[in-house]
Amino acid sequence: MNITENLAHSKLNDNGLLRRLFKCIAEAHEFSYKAIADDIRSTNHSISETTVGKFYRGESELTPGNKLAVQKWVGKFIDEWKRDNQSVTILVKLDTTKSTK
Repeated sequence: MNITENLAHSKLNDNGLLRRLFKCIAEAHEFSYKAIADDIRSTNHSISETTVGKFYRGESELTPGNKLAVQKWVGKFIDEWKRDNQSVTILVKLDTTKSTK
């Protein structure tokens, strides 16, 4: 399933997808955990370098407040891609173990 930029922001509630986007952005820009935490804190959200690292490595989930901060941080990059007319296509792995019946 492909998700275009029109739906990208609405899909950031999915923890797995949020983590994948977070990791891709961090790796593409070679951001350190400290740089990410500092950038998020600059928007009046409190998040620690340790929390960023644990989320990045998949060792823990985020509190609702930290999740919102990370969603906004990822969303900032999605908005930049859209402004630059870059395509935002996110590949989502479907979980076939869950039934919709």
